[in-house]
Amino acid sequence: MLFHYRNRDDESGAHSVPSWRGHSCLRRRDSSRRYSRVGSEVWNFGKVQHKHRDESRCGSLKAAPRFRHLLCRAPDAKRSTDGLAGGLLYLDSMKLLVSIALCAIFSFATFAAEGTKGPSKYSAEFVKHWKVARELTLAVADAMPAENYDFKPNPEEMSFGEQVAHIAQANGSYCSRMTNGKSPITKPDGYGKATVIKLLGESFDYCSEILTPLSDDQLGELRGPEGRQVSVRELTLGAQMHMAHHRGQIEVYLRLKNIKPPTYKF
Repeated sequence: MLFHYRNRDDESGAHSVPSWRGHSCLRRRDSSRRYSRVGSEVWNFGKVQHKHRDESRCGSLKAAPRFRHLLCRAPDAKRSTDGLAGGLLYLDSMKLLVSIALCAIFSFATFAAEGTKGPSKYSAEFVKHWKVARELTLAVADAMPAENYDFKPNPEEMSFGEQVAHIAQANGSYCSRMTNGKSPITKPDGYGKATVIKLLGESFDYCSEILTPLSDDQLGELRGPEGRQVSVRELTLGAQMHMAHHRGQIEVYLRLKNIKPPTYKF
């Protein structure tokens, strides 16, 4: 069986036209090869024509090459414009979100700063219970008859009247240290019932006036000499514990006189 195939680069320049004789499989194989070659040439021809069409369309833009990618092909130009608009919208959205976040942070910081400068919640709660303690302590002091204000269970202890005056003076001392001021609650001339009860009420009121406006920053300030400094908050606790301690003592004095102390109400 013979197979003859003319070279495509022969002198005529014509496309190769295979000729064959013999087995059918050779004809099919040569036919598929020929169709593949022809299809490739048609594809390449289409690309060339497409290129020529683009060049003819954009020929007038050779003087301005930077705009070729925007105007040479209308579909791509539209997509580029849409992409640009979308990008600008995205940037505007991000700017808006950032602005909102910054405003929220600034507002929170301002609110927090104002919260530390205004009256503290702790101060308000402390004064509420301090006023309750005032009423109870005055009731305990009033429960002892005036003739027993000089009573003391032991010679080493203070009398009932001295205990009440001591509570008042200590209240003034603790609260005046909170403001680095001088206490207006001074030692009384005597320890009679009317004198010391009046002094006791004034000491509680004096502390309430000082404690009510205190802010968190002020509660954290330090007072006292170097090495023995305490915060204003600690001074409030000291005043509360000292007052409750000595009030408990004079309640024992009442029991020794067979007097039932007033009931504490939280």
